[in-house]
Amino acid sequence: MARRDTTFAWVTLTNCRTLAEADLLATQLRAAQIAVLIPDESLMANIDSAANTFGYVRVQVHSEDYESAREFLRL
Repeated sequence: MARRDTTFAWVTLTNCRTLAEADLLATQLRAAQIAVLIPDESLMANIDSAANTFGYVRVQVHSEDYESAREFLRL
């Protein structure tokens, strides 16, 4: 795996209603070779019964991959 420049930032690509939805999207993006982070994953997994209390689950990508990820979502 090539080493990436460490100056990138994680940016929110979209919000999902559930952790399962976010996980499915993340899997699809990873299959397209786009790095993905679900920063709320641990929190939502631990409070699954009260997930709606905290709102949506963020799906984030590297800032350099943002446009590629948006284009991928349009398919």
